[in-house]
Amino acid sequence: MNKLYYILILTFFFILQITASVEENKENNVVTVKEKITVTEFDSETQAVEEPAETVSDNFVKYFNAEELKNFVDTNEIAIVAFFDNLDAKEAPFIEGVARSLKEHERLNYIITTDPNSNQWATEKLNIQINNPGLIIFKQGNGYPIPFDKVQSTAMYDLRELCLKALKPYVDELALIENYNFDNLLYFYIDEEDKKNKFDLLQQLAIKYFQELNVKYINLDQNSLNINMPELRGKFIIVTKNVQSFYRQFDILSDEDETNFENISYFVDAYKAAIMDPQFLWRREEMNWEFNEYVTEIRPNIYDSVVLNENNDVIVLYYKADCPYSQQVMKSFQDLAKRYIDQRHKLTVGEFEAENQNIPPSSPWRNLQEYPTIVLYPASKNGKKRQYYVMKQNLGRSAINIANWLLKRVTNSYEEVRYSTKDFEKVTEIDGAIIQQDAQEEMEEIRVNKLLGDPDLIYTVFGEGKDQSYYSIESEAPNYYIGNTEYAELPLTDAYYELTPTTYVVHYAQVTNSAKEIAKQNYLNKHQNQE
Repeated sequence: MNKLYYILILTFFFILQITASVEENKENNVVTVKEKITVTEFDSETQAVEEPAETVSDNFVKYFNAEELKNFVDTNEIAIVAFFDNLDAKEAPFIEGVARSLKEHERLNYIITTDPNSNQWATEKLNIQINNPGLIIFKQGNGYPIPFDKVQSTAMYDLRELCLKALKPYVDELALIENYNFDNLLYFYIDEEDKKNKFDLLQQLAIKYFQELNVKYINLDQNSLNINMPELRGKFIIVTKNVQSFYRQFDILSDEDETNFENISYFVDAYKAAIMDPQFLWRREEMNWEFNEYVTEIRPNIYDSVVLNENNDVIVLYYKADCPYSQQVMKSFQDLAKRYIDQRHKLTVGEFEAENQNIPPSSPWRNLQEYPTIVLYPASKNGKKRQYYVMKQNLGRSAINIANWLLKRVTNSYEEVRYSTKDFEKVTEIDGAIIQQDAQEEMEEIRVNKLLGDPDLIYTVFGEGKDQSYYSIESEAPNYYIGNTEYAELPLTDAYYELTPTTYVVHYAQVTNSAKEIAKQNYLNKHQNQE
């Protein structure tokens, strides 16, 4: 009996303890919400304060009114500020997600404001209209607005990368290029005294181009880029983000032009306008290649290693040296290669002198009918390259039209390139206008070409047997171009699809037709008897 009373008493105290704990948690939650309401209040006499949703009840993001925002930006190094109509804005979770992903960086401060006066203050401070939703990164009082529709579109507007960039000094000395999200504006200082004298200039440039460029000093005598050009001492260069090309100050400015903020800004703007010619930063595999200015000269001895490189999209111009049409397209290929010079690790722009019909047997495409002919060999995700696209003559021969055509068919993804006004003038001069391929024709071409990725698929040059009731391996054998595939390995064809007027792809389905079975068995018996 005593034991029973003892158990009842213990149970009673246990229930009281649980109840007290629940009440304490409720009280703490109320305090958290009240604190948030206090922070987000503004002009309470004229506008009601909206209670924040539970999804934002964490400590990664601060919620300020206009006065609190102004004071915070003035007294803190870095602030990432989002401007919303209310706390339920659909963009809010993106800011909170970035804040959580970078929570280990305590110097980064994330702020959400729904106060219209915040927009007015930011608009006056930056001299640019700040609407909702809006986003600004403040670094040392300097503001950098980012349109929400561009936050995730390119590396330049990648919010996370810009937040990490804000943690670093505006200007420092280059050791190794470790950030491939931004182009690099580099100054080859003459000596330590020159380095000190140019600091304010570099700081101004870094503040102006924070969203686009890393700005750094570099030592000409000891630099990781292996650039050894004495004429660059005391000059600026721009090294592109993939570190495959660079642009020189003296290619746009004369020796008489001072190295000051206005002139170097003009140099940067000329680079952005694509009116300067790039210089190569060579990749190791290119050391034994030959180049015609910016275009890779593809020779038979390197054809397989260049064209059949599984990781690269490769576009090749098959030309005849004395053909005037070839010469015109060769100029367009120079422009194309120039624009994609910093993406050579993914796209090879090459030309092949094919007057003697010396295209190697290993090439997926060899059906050369006219000069010039442009062929794209997309990168392969499934081993050996089998796909190719032949650009029709009526789709244009200017660099921009060629680029538009190939970008719809490549395997790799590419950053948008800058074209100059002159590039667009050449479109009008050469092609008359931007040319759009018939959509249905284009989709059918791409659909058919994807069949080439099937390991049980080859192609025939002239479409022999296209209308036959059954197909004979022996009669079709001379028309196959299939690299090193043995004749005995050829399966029977089942269906033809027109790829170009003179090229057909063939796909092998399950053989059910009795005539095909007989033809196949006859071949196998003949082959076995010969053995």
